[in-house]
Amino acid sequence: MKYLVVLAVVAIAFWIWNSKRKDALRERRAAQAPRVPQATVRCAHCGVHVVRQEGVQHDGQWFCSKDHARKGARSPAEHSGASS
Repeated sequence: MKYLVVLAVVAIAFWIWNSKRKDALRERRAAQAPRVPQATVRCAHCGVHVVRQEGVQHDGQWFCSKDHARKGARSPAEHSGASS
C-alpha cells in the first residue's frame, strides 16, 4: 500500500512538472514568432537602407540620420560605400 501512495505522489509530481515545462515551451515559441517585415528606405546621402520608422525625411528624400539630411543628397555614383 505504501508503494502505491509513493507511486501516486511521483506520478502527480511528474504530471505537474511536465505541464509547466510544456507551458514554458509554448511561451518561448510565442516569443520567437516570426516578425513582420518592415519597409526600408535608402539614404539619399550614403545609400544605406534603414527602417522607414528610423529614417529622416527631408525635402521629399529619405536619409539615415539628421546629419546626412543636413548634408543633403549625393549622386548615386558617389555612393561608394564609404560614408563621410
